Amino acid sequence: SESNRFVQPGDTSCPQQEQIDAMKLEVEIHTVLVAFAVLYVVVALMMKRKQLWRWFRDAMVSLARAGFPLAKYLATPASPDEASAKLAASDILASGELRLCAAPEVQLCREPAASSDAEGDGPRLSRPGPPPTGDSDIEKGIDAWRRRIWPIADNIGGMFGFQSRASNADDPDVPGATRELVVDKMAKNLWNMTQLAESPNAGQGADCAKGPSARFAVTKLHERTFAGYERWLEHTKFDDLSPRGAPPTLGSTHVNHANDDRVLINNTRLCQIVLFEMIYVEAANCRLLPEMLSFTYHVAACSVVAPSPTNGGAALALSMNAELSVPGSPGGNTGGGLPEGDFVESVVIPF
Repeated sequence: SESNRFVQPGDTSCPQQEQIDAMKLEVEIHTVLVAFAVLYVVVALMMKRKQLWRWFRDAMVSLARAGFPLAKYLATPASPDEASAKLAASDILASGELRLCAAPEVQLCREPAASSDAEGDGPRLSRPGPPPTGDSDIEKGIDAWRRRIWPIADNIGGMFGFQSRASNADDPDVPGATRELVVDKMAKNLWNMTQLAESPNAGQGADCAKGPSARFAVTKLHERTFAGYERWLEHTKFDDLSPRGAPPTLGSTHVNHANDDRVLINNTRLCQIVLFEMIYVEAANCRLLPEMLSFTYHVAACSVVAPSPTNGGAALALSMNAELSVPGSPGGNTGGGLPEGDFVESVVIPF
């Protein structure tokens, strides 16, 4: 049995095998790192290829202009030098081949600087447009919307004490206040809506403030104006704050009386937009608080009776006992007739 045993003579292990394996591993890691670096550089150059090409082109153009050998074969200067360009222009003018166009109707003119006291502020060039004459379809359309919106703004402005130009009537240079600003802004926005491609029977001139195009414009502007308010109502679940037994109000028509036959829906939407825009204008820094604006509008809208055939198509102030407050204010408005500036003093400043 001992003779069947086989014993390998000598040491058969390979002491350098571990070193060889370590060297192979180091070579593989080095190769991977080099490949990654090359790939990274290639991707970076591809991302900046347009900028690099512009740099190369500009450099070659500069070298070609400087007379550097072989540069003219790689790039051509974009334009000749200034001297040759002036000479070519003089030759064209002297030849008489250049045809001059007629003088334009509106030319550049020199206007005085906005402030003559400002240092270094000299005359500037501008292109003034034609003076307004009221004869264009655009001016007629905007004026028609102004005439339609102004009674609404004057009426609602008197209910809540929104400001108007009459607040500072003693100042000859007084700018338009809340009512005038809202009327002007809405008139231009509504005219723009009537010119949209989807507007039915796009009216021209004064006709754009009535008919199907006017209804489309009011509906479109109403949707854009109250998109945030509608989301606020859905989120807060605020109910109608109108007194019990009261007729439909500007607030209730957003939800409960949207399709009520007792309401002139187009006039109601105009009143709602006017009221919201007036609150927004006088809210000052509070206009950056959409929840505050939505709540203020919600409370105010629920205190105004919506236009209907029974009240002459005008919005009316609603008293606390759910009866219509109809006596005219000194300003000719229907409702409580709060003094101008009362909304700022009573709502905005305390808040």
